[in-house]
Amino acid sequence: MSKPRSSRRTSARIATFHVDDEIEISSFRQRRESLRDRVSGAGPPTLSLIRNVDLAEAPGSFANDQPSLPTFDSTPFEFAVVGHSILSSRDRWTLQLIGARFRYKEEELEDDVDFRDKHPSNLFTIHSIVTYNALSRQFVAANNRHSKRNLHFIFYSVDDVNDFEIVPVASFEPTLQERRRFYVFHQSSGTSQSISSYNVASQNDEEDCFGAFMQGVNHDSIIFNLSPMQMGIFLTFVPPMKGYILHHATLLMFRRSFGLVIKRLINEELTDQQKNGWTNILTALPYMFLQYDKDRPDTQMCQKFYYALQNGDVMTIKVSDFKRKSMKAKKLLDKKYDFVSRCYSQADKSVRSGDYANAMQSLLKIDSRVNLETIEDAIKESLPPRNYDELNDNERDALFSYVQSSTDDFILTVDDVIHQLRKLKKNRSPGVDGMTIEHLNSVFLGGNTDDAYKKELLDNYVQLLNKWLKSDLTDNQKKVFHSLKLAAVPKSDEESRIIMMLGLHSKIVFSSFAGSKLKKKLQSENLKHQYGTKSAGAEAVVHIFQQVISQNQSYDIFSADAVKAFYNLNRDIAMRKLKEVAPQVFNFFMDKHNNSANAFFFGLAKGVATFKQTEGGAPGSPEMSFLYELGISEFVQNIADLLYEPNSSQPRKGVVAGYMDDLCWAAPFLKMVDVIKFVKARGPAYGYNLNMKKSIYLMAPSSGCSSPQQLIERINILVALGLPIENIKVHPRVVNCCLPSTSSEVLAKRAVQWGCKILGAFVGSDEYVIHELNHKMSKINSLTDTLIKYPKHQFRYCLHRFCYDSKVNYWLRTQLPYHGNRFVDGFREQQMRLVASYHGVLDKSEVQSNWADVYEWYERATLPIEKGGMAIRNMGVVALTAFACSLAASLKHMANIFPEWITLGQRGNQMQFSCDASPEVSAQVLHYVELYRRRVPQGAFKENDSFPAIIKTIVDIESGDSVAPRETQLQGGSQDLCARPEDTQPTRRRTSQGVLYSDFVKEELQRLLVRSKTRADTAFENGCHDDRVRHRNWLSSINSDSGAWLSAGASPKMFEMSNNEFVSAVCRRNTVEDPTIPKYTASMSREDPQNFQCACDGSSQSKRIDPYGYHLVGCRIGVEAVRAVMAFMGLNFLFDFVTVCMFLLQRVKNSHWTNKLSGVFHLQRL
Repeated sequence: MSKPRSSRRTSARIATFHVDDEIEISSFRQRRESLRDRVSGAGPPTLSLIRNVDLAEAPGSFANDQPSLPTFDSTPFEFAVVGHSILSSRDRWTLQLIGARFRYKEEELEDDVDFRDKHPSNLFTIHSIVTYNALSRQFVAANNRHSKRNLHFIFYSVDDVNDFEIVPVASFEPTLQERRRFYVFHQSSGTSQSISSYNVASQNDEEDCFGAFMQGVNHDSIIFNLSPMQMGIFLTFVPPMKGYILHHATLLMFRRSFGLVIKRLINEELTDQQKNGWTNILTALPYMFLQYDKDRPDTQMCQKFYYALQNGDVMTIKVSDFKRKSMKAKKLLDKKYDFVSRCYSQADKSVRSGDYANAMQSLLKIDSRVNLETIEDAIKESLPPRNYDELNDNERDALFSYVQSSTDDFILTVDDVIHQLRKLKKNRSPGVDGMTIEHLNSVFLGGNTDDAYKKELLDNYVQLLNKWLKSDLTDNQKKVFHSLKLAAVPKSDEESRIIMMLGLHSKIVFSSFAGSKLKKKLQSENLKHQYGTKSAGAEAVVHIFQQVISQNQSYDIFSADAVKAFYNLNRDIAMRKLKEVAPQVFNFFMDKHNNSANAFFFGLAKGVATFKQTEGGAPGSPEMSFLYELGISEFVQNIADLLYEPNSSQPRKGVVAGYMDDLCWAAPFLKMVDVIKFVKARGPAYGYNLNMKKSIYLMAPSSGCSSPQQLIERINILVALGLPIENIKVHPRVVNCCLPSTSSEVLAKRAVQWGCKILGAFVGSDEYVIHELNHKMSKINSLTDTLIKYPKHQFRYCLHRFCYDSKVNYWLRTQLPYHGNRFVDGFREQQMRLVASYHGVLDKSEVQSNWADVYEWYERATLPIEKGGMAIRNMGVVALTAFACSLAASLKHMANIFPEWITLGQRGNQMQFSCDASPEVSAQVLHYVELYRRRVPQGAFKENDSFPAIIKTIVDIESGDSVAPRETQLQGGSQDLCARPEDTQPTRRRTSQGVLYSDFVKEELQRLLVRSKTRADTAFENGCHDDRVRHRNWLSSINSDSGAWLSAGASPKMFEMSNNEFVSAVCRRNTVEDPTIPKYTASMSREDPQNFQCACDGSSQSKRIDPYGYHLVGCRIGVEAVRAVMAFMGLNFLFDFVTVCMFLLQRVKNSHWTNKLSGVFHLQRL
């Protein structure tokens, strides 16, 4: 039909089908394809129309068994066809009617004889969904913003396949009454699907498409009565707010309700069923009280739950009372923010909370989605079945029995819990309970009132936590408290990494053990060859294998990789070892690691999926690092025994060292083969499954290979063990020995390839290490570009100061000084780019053209804030001593492996250090320490110090009990790779690296001040005052308060500065021309130069407005500004005087001077 028309029967009334009517509908996939895969002018594909319909029921022309296909031209409305991706969730029920057939009711046709004659079968087929404006009688292009009233069905008569009609989809709305329908659906004998089932799905379409349901739980389920398996329904609720509870009324209600529930849980008179119910209520508390209504706390919802709890009406709290997640809200967010905007938003939130590592990760995210088709397999790989091979049933029953309590049982105190509240990392995703460490800090420590109640509540909470340690929990409570929330992070388009999130209460208990003296004692006594939980452990492992290459050139090196090691840890073996060495903590470990923990994943089509964790443990669990190393300690000791022959003149035949699941060993070739075979044979029993595809074998330069046949034979042996040939790295010296005709190009290539990555550092040939560090430098360059694109200057500075610089500190401490110092020059250039951006210089070419100025900005920025700097690390100076400091910290771990090199006393103090065992290391340390001494002549090192003297000096500094200033602490230690403000408290012990950097700062400050003073004096004699102003301003900023605004962070909101404010404040502090202040230039010849001058000092002659911002802050035109300045001067405010006054320019805008400039420029809000 050339002009589509609306049915007159449709316009007369809007009707629908009843839930009892039946209709045959094709599969959803077929219907979706029929909307997309259409050839213009050919009508719909056969899939959407062919049905197994009993046509005997149709009169007249439908005597045959094959339906007639439409022949009308679909081109006029092809652009208006609506598909699944365009329809909103509430309208997707319409897709179920594509291909459905209906008849008009007889009373609808009794007055239309012509229509009845034209369509004798009275049978019509719904063809597709389109957007059509009934008022203008025109098709509308289909898009996500279509109006519901424009949604129409295209349908045609089986008697006239050349014609079609249009009817609003509202005529088929499932909720309308039978009497308002103008049709009945055609029922065929082949119908197998009832419309009622589709109707139910359509009503809950918004939930079904999002999976917002859980098997066995409905809207009327009572929270108090949920079983541990049903607690996964909480994942379908809107997540509670994660941060500190700042709303006073909400905090009060949450605290009182939390106290009420805790008091019930420690009541010994409760039955097990009551304890289980109140545990459910405890888990639900954040979902009750920490919801938001738009941008404000939902106080109405809080009051509802508060009164229910206070009145004891817990049996009235149902699933339907909670806010549920919806696909609609998610889609609105996806439409409002693109991927980059979401990354920036997440980074902003993390910076405001002081979690700079998370902020950096947000900026580095890749735009990839989790593959839901493979996610279930990935979850099952992370939750392997229990290994029952090592113990029989009787042995297992005997093992998993409670230990008799004793006086040395591990017990928590109030101080322990307070310590954990301050220690645990903030801004972390919660587990099933929705509780974060910020919530508990608010409850126990927040606010200035309710002190008595907070103290009582904290005592009660400690009693509850001690129930864990005493194993005084019901089975249901154990399952609820130890349940896991699973999430997936995409690694690629196909692969995903599974994240396991724990409940907070369990985390506090096990974190207290992880930081206890008992744990340190256990690891020192039982983990002889493992360094994962030891101080400077990662650095020690790297140094060990660097020295293996240097001192034992006949040892091959094997860097092993295990498949999902933490997830596959054999619990039977681990718990047996724990019961043997630490029976006082066995009971509460057993409660967690013997039972099968429920693990919930939300996001699959079937709703909340439930899995079981029966083996291994969650990598993020506080105790898991210790338990894993303890669980494989016997296995690692067996490897060490293989590398030791007590009856030999040289009993040590190799070295083994482990850091968590990363194992490395070194030995002659034959021993290496024996160890690899042993690991492959016995490793799986402990849960250590060797991943040969990611393991690397380094064939030593003096491996004893002297002929091509011998080399090929060894390579074949390794390949037969499962090593890919590309993972076997043969030293170029071996290649040259076995194959003398090898070209120099091939040998050079071999040299670049000979090495491996161990714990993030690089071990191997010089060429390999330099090549890998250059590759890292390219990533650093890309990271710098990402930071400069980050739109918030103040937040960029925070990431630079607390996270960016720390990324290279670990490499400087672990790589030989020769390698690290080559790398650090490129890194300093990237630091300078960032420093320039804080002064308003963002373009790379502009940085290069102003390199001399940028370098001076950088020199001053590397000073501490109280010395007029910005606390950016001068990594060139750090690199001079970082390796020596790391080596000194690793001595106690290396002494047993290299007794000829290091000899320690009985108490672990240094006794003797040989320079001959590793001359290359000694020479490099001596060279770079001498460079440091020249820059810091009054420092810790003396002229002509020997290598042992240098190491002893560093050890003595490290063992000192003096306290380091805040800024110097930021320069040391490799363990805190992303430092946080709250982690830099002045009560921490000074590190040797921090002390040495502090000594440098003192010398550097004096040098720079002398240079500044000389310039100022010289310039003043020549009539230039800018250098003198710059020098005086620097002197005025050398105090503990002037730069406090740089350390204040971005929370609360009042501390957050706009880009112009931050740039102006930095330029003002460093006396650098402020790019936001307009300056008169020759290109402004039409402007009056007087507009860029001011006579506020009362003189007859106007003076130039300086480009640094001093005049704008102190301009005396406008008395209000002066009074406001004086008022702020009277306050002992955190910010320095200059920065606080910046906002006063808003007042200056109304002054006579600003009005004069209004035609020249718009004064920025500072």
